[in-house]
Amino acid sequence: MLDFIQVTFTEQEVEELKKSVEIKNDLLGYNNLNRSVDTRWVGTACEIAFKLLLEKYKIPFVYHARKDRIDDRDFTIGENELDVKGVATSYDPKPYYACNVANLQWQRIMKSGNIINGFIFARFNLSSNTVFLLGYISKAGLKEKAQFFEKGTQRGKIILNTDLWEVSINDLIPMQKAFSI
Repeated sequence: MLDFIQVTFTEQEVEELKKSVEIKNDLLGYNNLNRSVDTRWVGTACEIAFKLLLEKYKIPFVYHARKDRIDDRDFTIGENELDVKGVATSYDPKPYYACNVANLQWQRIMKSGNIINGFIFARFNLSSNTVFLLGYISKAGLKEKAQFFEKGTQRGKIILNTDLWEVSINDLIPMQKAFSI
């Protein structure tokens, strides 16, 4: 199994994350939409876990967290404009598990001129409050390796509730190699 970088949050930290995202959801009107807002905080937790990794290894970065809007770009590291993709789960990751990007975001990101040129994928295990930083893939690598799956497709035990593009964890560059740590 791959050696994933892990960051575990306390119950108190998780509650604080949930509250901070609830405020953003209210501000942006997401609590009024027909979509799951219960786990939107997971994306923020995954971003924070990545930020902690960068700080630990003294890798210069800019974190683009904003309370007033959603932005595809989460981090800038040198010439890399990165989006952190996080998902909530009850299982620790396996190398063959999927990492995905919703088709609506895919369409936005793949347009020429979009600033995003790489992705960090992460999983938040709700049972252990642990973020697993899975790896990195460039925009070009994602475009080359991703497979499209339509809403309603069964993927293992999951039936997809949206169209998405998918790669496996095996397709990612491990964090240690991607960031020379």
